[in-house]
Amino acid sequence: MLSAEDWADVHGVTSLDDELYILHCRQTDQIDVYSKSNFTFLRHLSVPGLSKHGIQDITASTGLKCLLIADSDRRCLHKVVKDDKILPVIWHLPAKPYGLSAINTETCQTSTYNTGYVLVACYEEGPQSRTGTLIELNAVGHRVRLITVLMPWIESLWHAVMLNSGQFVISYRSFWCATGEKITIVDDIGVVKKSYGECWWAPWGRELVKGPCQMAVDNDGFVIIADNENNGLVLLNPSLEIVRRIPTKNRPRWLHLDQNSRRLFVGHESNAVSILQL
Repeated sequence: MLSAEDWADVHGVTSLDDELYILHCRQTDQIDVYSKSNFTFLRHLSVPGLSKHGIQDITASTGLKCLLIADSDRRCLHKVVKDDKILPVIWHLPAKPYGLSAINTETCQTSTYNTGYVLVACYEEGPQSRTGTLIELNAVGHRVRLITVLMPWIESLWHAVMLNSGQFVISYRSFWCATGEKITIVDDIGVVKKSYGECWWAPWGRELVKGPCQMAVDNDGFVIIADNENNGLVLLNPSLEIVRRIPTKNRPRWLHLDQNSRRLFVGHESNAVSILQL
């Protein structure tokens, strides 16, 4: 388990090439960088202009060779290019970003116009708007497409991942879902195809996912969920049927799956990250 030198909550974890990046809720030095091979600490990264109160998530784009950080306070993504120096760029958004996931452009079987590199799960709160929106951005931060999730009265939209099929798996809570979060697969216009999680009660023998949760999806379409309030991870098959449950010591919140090493990095609601070999 990796822990920060000073107490600062983890707000995301990702990797790029041979380095592991852990995002913390700090005013400066927000990112701790570790070696991905032996997990030794390498350095801090500071992201100028990143609002401490808006830090939500981090992802890495292998296609762009950069880090992207969600800032809900400023309604933007901070792009940090890894080269001889840190070059921050701001991509502005029409809504508050919460969850980020990089798009695997080599495996996603999407239409030819789709040149997106990152998927942003946004949630717009207000008296006239409680909707979830998925925004796909290209290499320069321009919107490729915007998908409104076609479910009424979303209370919170946590995360979204594009599947190899071009559909999306999302995690959210609805005002109609009193007992826990829902994990849903939607198509490219936001229509629901499959769901895990019932509105009012769980069928016998079926555990619900509770609390803010992120997901990781492997190349075979299996979905790993950070079950925050139940202190564990939930594994679903591609049909969103439960396979197994893995208990954790602390509340898990952020997930990053390194497909090559089959290592799962779990950011907890503390200053720690756990590493699981799958």
